[in-house]
Formats: sequence, structure tokens, C-alpha cells
Amino acid sequence: MKKLIVLTAFILIAGIAFAQTLQKGSLIGIHNTSFSLNPDVELKEFVDFQVNKMIPAVEKNFVGVKLFIMKGDRGEEKNGYAFMWYFKSVKERDIYFTAEGELTEKGSAAQEKLSPLIEEMSKFGSYTTTHTDWVIL
Repeated sequence: MKKLIVLTAFILIAGIAFAQTLQKGSLIGIHNTSFSLNPDVELKEFVDFQVNKMIPAVEKNFVGVKLFIMKGDRGEEKNGYAFMWYFKSVKERDIYFTAEGELTEKGSAAQEKLSPLIEEMSKFGSYTTTHTDWVIL
């Protein structure tokens, strides 16, 4: 319940901050993330890599997608990290991902272009995510 309240507050705040972007029917995918970083890697290095290299490349290759990395400020996920995927509609999300969350043919083609960055990212360690997609009503 706490996560739902925090998420609802986040979406409302994001709606105000990005009023031109967040519209009825838009989709937001929240991916809570757990890290297993290599011993010689600082979390800041991984976050910098995401912000400066991976996210811009994802947005370039997954046309129409906006991707953000977020850090929990308060509540149950304080100091936790999550990725937020933004699509203008469910239909746009479905161009890249199946109902089971697998990549479509177009999604696989987009991800293939990210292969060098995905390999570079492996030097940081690994991470896992759990996600929920939310449609703005």
C-alpha cells in the first residue's frame, strides 16, 4: 500500500512537472532495481554510465521512449533506485515489448544496436528489476 501511495504521489508530481508530456493514455513503466556491483565499482559510476551513455542510447534506438533513472528520496524505497520508461501510449510500448515483457522483433533490433554499451555495462556488475506498467487515466 505504501508503494502505491508513493507511486501515486510521484505520478501526480511528474504530471505537474511534465504537463506537456504526461497525457491521458500515456504509459509509465516503473522498474525497481537491485544492484550486484563488482567490488571495484562505485554505485555513482554505474549511475553516471546510465545517465550519460545508456539512457541517451536507449532513447535514440527505442524511438519515442523517454527513460529516466530515479533515486528514492523518502518512504519504503528511500535510497533505492528505479528506472522509469515513458511511452505516449500502450500501443507505442507494444511496438518494442510483448505482453510477456519480451522484446518484439523491432525491440530486438533496437537492443542489438545497444550491444556495445550492454557489454561495457557488464564491467560494473549486474542488476535485476521488477516492474509494473501504469497507464495514465
